[in-house]
Parts: sequence; structure tokens; C-alpha cells
Amino acid sequence: MEKTLFDRASIQIKITTECVPEGLPTLIKDTVLGTNGLKYTHGRVDDRLAHLHHPYHLWISRKNRIIANLTFGGYETLMTFGKCNAYYVRYFAFRSDYKTSENQNRETKGNSIVKKMVSKIMANHPTAQGVGYGELHNHPALHFAYIEPDNMRSLHHALGFEFKIIRLFQTLPFTRLKPRKKVEFSRVLEKEKQGIEQLLKKHYSNHNALQFHYLFHHDNFFTVKSDSGEIIAACQVNDCMFHIENTGSKVFNNVVHVLESTGMAKKILDVKNLRFLSFDHLYYAPGKERVLIDLFESLLWKFRLKLALMWFDTESPYYKMLLQSRELGWIKTLYKPSPNAVVVNSLNLSKEQETQLENNPWFISSFDVT
Repeated sequence: MEKTLFDRASIQIKITTECVPEGLPTLIKDTVLGTNGLKYTHGRVDDRLAHLHHPYHLWISRKNRIIANLTFGGYETLMTFGKCNAYYVRYFAFRSDYKTSENQNRETKGNSIVKKMVSKIMANHPTAQGVGYGELHNHPALHFAYIEPDNMRSLHHALGFEFKIIRLFQTLPFTRLKPRKKVEFSRVLEKEKQGIEQLLKKHYSNHNALQFHYLFHHDNFFTVKSDSGEIIAACQVNDCMFHIENTGSKVFNNVVHVLESTGMAKKILDVKNLRFLSFDHLYYAPGKERVLIDLFESLLWKFRLKLALMWFDTESPYYKMLLQSRELGWIKTLYKPSPNAVVVNSLNLSKEQETQLENNPWFISSFDVT
């Protein structure tokens, strides 16, 4: 379904759930993310757009050419208070020649109209625009995004209303220069999927924003089993690509420079075309932490890669366990990224529900940040 929300002079604003707007993949690929820390562009954009769950594309065109876009993924999530429709700001992209700084005091009349229009749209439930997937308006709902805390004012300026920081999350790298197969593992079978989802639902019952839309993506879910067939370690794997312009670390930038100048980058770490795995929907049975870590290395061996990235709420048991394990590899000793923020805009939550969002770890899907 597609609907025109604004049409004046040469500017149009449309919202669609039908298809990817023409020119959007290129716009996203050209958008540099990050400010003070890591600066990069996304790879794998076509795959992510093709598999985004319940997409809402709000896009602005001028003279029939896309100049800005805001894409949501509509997720049915499990919060500690129950089910919630969570609309994730998946892509927020502008053509570089249409970006404006928050420090500019003057806005063109056209920009002002567009900003007010976007703000009005964002203040309401996405289905209020006459498009959607059958969601109920009275069901608990929110917008959320992942952002560097330093970018909060820019986000407010661009969208015209305020998100609230509720949690912090961190990136963890896992590296092996010569990964080996450390444990026997198997790819998920169709008959196992329902049971695995129930296992993970119980395992993450104290988390907010738990969702399974990208669980089993490309069937890249792998398990380690005991002799009796019980799953003792498991994770979802996604094949990812970043094109990094700046790592955000002077020390790490120097390491990258040395690798590039000696011709070793492609053999060890090619940040300009950084292919890596991401791990999420992790599971290990009590006392089987070591098995999970061995599974990580075995998956690097399988995919013939040296790097994996993971994202965790800073109070996640997995974040704490992996830090304490001291098994993350050489990049962790050199690269110490700043935490990012989970930000939320409540559409209809009660004060009690908002408080619960702040008090429990947030489940981070690596599909959403790659």
C-alpha cells in the first residue's frame, strides 16, 4: 500500500509498505554513519531491505528523485510487561546536499514544511497514515532507534521531537587469526525451529524487545548438542559487510595503516571492505560457556573469516560473561568503542510500562545494526 502525504511544487512525501522506493538502496549505501567514533557505510543493504519485517518507507522526493528516507521495521516484540509493537528506525538517510546542521539558525521554507510534516507523522502510530499490516492502535506501541549518545540532538533536530535514552549497549569483537574447528556443530533443521524458539523465549524472558523475525535467517542457526541430543550451545549467524572510513581509534587507525602499507590488510583485516560474521540469539546451557566460545571459533572456521561482531546491552549476562572470559581475541585489546544508546519514543505506553523498559536488558538483533 502506498499513500501520498504531501505534494506541492516539486516535492512529494510518500509512505509505502509495498516495495522499496526507487533509488533507496543507493541512498543508504552512500550514507556515512557515525560522528565522533566509528565512521562507516553499510554493505549487504539489498539483503537487509529484502528481508526487513513489515517495512514502512517514508520517503521524500524532489523532481522525482529521492532525497531523504526514513524506514521502519515493524516488529512484534516481547517486553517484560507483555507484547508490544515496536517500530525500529532501520534507515534514516539524506542525500548529502540536502543535509542541514542543527546549528543553522535559518531553514528554507520548504525544509521547514517537510520537517513539520515528518514530525507530525512520527508523533502518531504508523498505521494512522492509512497504511499498515493490521496492527491494533490500542496495542502497546513505540518507536525505537540505536544511536551514538552524541548524536541525540541531531536526531531531535531532524525529526522534530525527542527520543528518550533508556539503555546503553556495546559492541564486542571476537577474532581469531587462524580459526580452527573446536567443536562439532550442526545447522538447524526445520523440525527443530519451533522448539528452539520456545527455548530462547524462556532463556531471554528477563529482556525487553525480544523478537524472532530474523531468527533462522538463511537457515544460519547452528547448535552444539550433547551425546543425548540436548542443545548445549547455539547462535544465529549473519554474514555482514561494513565499509569503514575511520575506526574512531587513533591506535587502531595506526594498526590499520601498517596493515595496508605492508599489504597484509586483506589477509588479516581489510577495514575498507570489512566482511565479518555477527552472532545473536545466543544460548548456552548452565556451565557450558566454553562450548559457546568454541562454537564462535568453529563458525569463523566454517565461513573462512577472522572476525565476528556482537552487540549487547551493557547489563546483559552475555556481555559480562564474554568480557570476563578474556577469550575475545586481539582486536578487543586495541579497540575500545564507546557505548551506544537505545532510544525510545512511546506512542501509547503507560508510565509503568516505560519504567519497565528502563529496568531490564534490551535484546539487540545484529540484523538490525548491520
